[in-house]
Amino acid sequence: MFANLLSLLVLGFFAFQPAFTAPTSTALVPRAFTGEATYYDPGLGACGIVNTSSDLIVAVSLTYFNKYPGAGTNPNLNPICGKKIRVTYEGRTVDVAVEDNCPTCAEYDLDLTMTAIKYLVDDPVFVGRLKGVTWEFIDTDGGDGGNTGCGGVAAWTATSVYTAGQKAYYGGYIWTAKWWTQGDIPGSSNAGATVWTQTSTCS
Repeated sequence: MFANLLSLLVLGFFAFQPAFTAPTSTALVPRAFTGEATYYDPGLGACGIVNTSSDLIVAVSLTYFNKYPGAGTNPNLNPICGKKIRVTYEGRTVDVAVEDNCPTCAEYDLDLTMTAIKYLVDDPVFVGRLKGVTWEFIDTDGGDGGNTGCGGVAAWTATSVYTAGQKAYYGGYIWTAKWWTQGDIPGSSNAGATVWTQTSTCS
């Protein structure tokens, strides 16, 4: 009888155990994206830099801008600022730097300057919205404190201290500090406009 009771207890224990579920893998974030592209007339962008329609820059969607790894409450310090992306449409491409966000864009849509979008179509006004545009990041250090920077010049970071003559890479350009500075974004409309001198482009 004891043996029968023990068998019942063992069977009951296994009967009430939850079924084993294999852990699911976390999907990798895709490197390439597909969306639509339009054009706009830039000014002071979310990254704190004043641009014009002749600059090769892009505004990503506000949704993507805010969810980019490292994004915080200050959009000027978002690590996506200065990142270079390659945009492709019907076999034509253009490389642009992220300097702004687009509040009305869908997550993977882009807003390009008129100069930039003309690399993709000859008459953007006639064509209108470009559908089926693909884009991908082509650098890993533009403006977010990466170690490689450009041409041996390290990328600008908000926490680094720079003294007169020191260089930093930000937004596709190499900048030279005029005097001691920390946290002043190169080319921005605040103190960064006077603290830094744009030395050269970086491609």
